Amino acid sequence: SNLSDAGSYDDILKASELSEYYGILLKYVPKDSQYVDVVQLEADIWNMIFDSLSDMVSSLSSKEEQRQARDFFKTYIDARNIATAQRLKKYPDADSEYISSLLLSHGTVSLKKLHSIIEDTDSKEALKDKKIIKILDAGADAELRLCAEKCRKYIRCSTYPAITVLCYMYLLELELGNIVRIVEGIRYSLSPDAIMSMIITED
Repeated sequence: SNLSDAGSYDDILKASELSEYYGILLKYVPKDSQYVDVVQLEADIWNMIFDSLSDMVSSLSSKEEQRQARDFFKTYIDARNIATAQRLKKYPDADSEYISSLLLSHGTVSLKKLHSIIEDTDSKEALKDKKIIKILDAGADAELRLCAEKCRKYIRCSTYPAITVLCYMYLLELELGNIVRIVEGIRYSLSPDAIMSMIITED
C-alpha cells in the first residue's frame, strides 16, 4: 500500500513495513483511542536520521571534510534544539523532562545550557555562550538561516566536492521553499511585507 493512501495508523504501518522507520512507528501505535504523540515521534525519526548521517560523515576519508560536514549538521541541530526549548517552555504541560526528550542528539550545545534555557530564557549561563546568542539573534527559522550562511561559506572556501554538493542542494531546497512561501502568500492575499517576512535568507 502507498503511504499517501493511508487512512489510519495501521495503514501507515503497512505502507512503511519495509522501511527503516517501521521500528519507530511501532513504538507509537495508539492504544484505547489515544492520540499519537506526533511531536515525540518526529523527534525520534529526526534522531535516527542524524544517527545515520553521523555514521556517513565518519566514513569520509578526510578529517577536515568530516569537520565541515559536522559543522553544517550541528548548526542545524543546535538551532533547532534551542528553538524547541524556547517554544515548549511556554506551555505549562511541557515539563523539563518532556522537553529534553524532544531534543536532537549530536549537537554541540550542552544539555546543561539547554536546561538553563528551558528553566529561564534569560539565564546568565546560556547567554555567556556566543553560539547561543547568535542563534537567538537569528530569530524565527534560525536553523534554516544559519545553515544557509554556512553553505555560502563552504561553497566559497571548501575544496571537498561532497561538501560543495551538499551546500548547493541545501540552498536549492531553500529557494524552492521560498517560492512555495511566495505562491502561498499570494494565494491567501497576504501583503508584500508579510510575504517577505516568510522568506528564508541567511541575513
